[in-house]
Formats: sequence, C-alpha cells, structure tokens
Amino acid sequence: MKNKILLVLGIVLLCIMFCACTKKYEIGDTGPGGGIVFQISEDGTNGYEVSEVLGEESWKNAKEICEKYDGGGYSDWFLPTSEALRLVYQNLVRSRRISDTTLHWTANNRFDRPYMIMCLDFSNGEMYSYNEEFPKSVRAIRAF
Repeated sequence: MKNKILLVLGIVLLCIMFCACTKKYEIGDTGPGGGIVFQISEDGTNGYEVSEVLGEESWKNAKEICEKYDGGGYSDWFLPTSEALRLVYQNLVRSRRISDTTLHWTANNRFDRPYMIMCLDFSNGEMYSYNEEFPKSVRAIRAF
C-alpha cells in the first residue's frame, strides 16, 4: 500500500514539474523574469521579455545597468538591439499594453559616427541617433 501511494505521489510530482516547465506565454504576459513578454515562439513556451524602465542614463551606463539587472533572479538581461526594441514598440506600446513615450537606447551605434547611438522613440516608433553621453530611457530584455 505504501509503495502504491509513493508511486502515485511520484507521478503527481512529475506532472506538476512537467506543467511548470511548459508554461505557455502570450504577448503582454508577465515573463519568468518579471518583465513583459513581447515576443514568443509558435508554441508559446519561450520568447523574450522586457523590463520596466530602469532609469535614464548615458549609453555606456545603460549597457552596464542592463548587464547588472537581475529581474526575477535572472542575470542574463541585456540592452536590446534596435530590432528587438522595435518589437517591444510594435507589440506592447502600440497595442497599449505599456504606456511610454520616451526615447530608449538600443545596442546599435551609427557606423558612420561611432559616438552616435540609435534610440527608438516610443511616442512615434521612429529611430533616431543621439550622442552617447545624453541620458535616455533604459529597458533591458532577456530570452526565456
């Protein structure tokens, strides 16, 4: 009898663990790191999440803040590329899942001017370049 109970408990535990590992996400959900999901795989089990605004900083400080960020206990956050930030804008800002109208640093610099960094304006979705020393909004992203 004890063996049957242990077997059933073991099976239940495995089912719980399996379900926890295969959580399905949708755009706008809270991700495993506490960010907002802005891109997902076809099956909804993995994708990317974006943090809240972590402050307004120079580009160099923005990169450091993202690398040191540990939202949800995860240390794999990073400054988004312009392509990733465009997805945040398209999937979260335009759909009004987040409200933000500030300029955000990307990880991309303008190659014709190394000190000029690309920023995405969340008020209109346009990309601009700014001197890396000027403070702009910072959001980190991570894959899950």
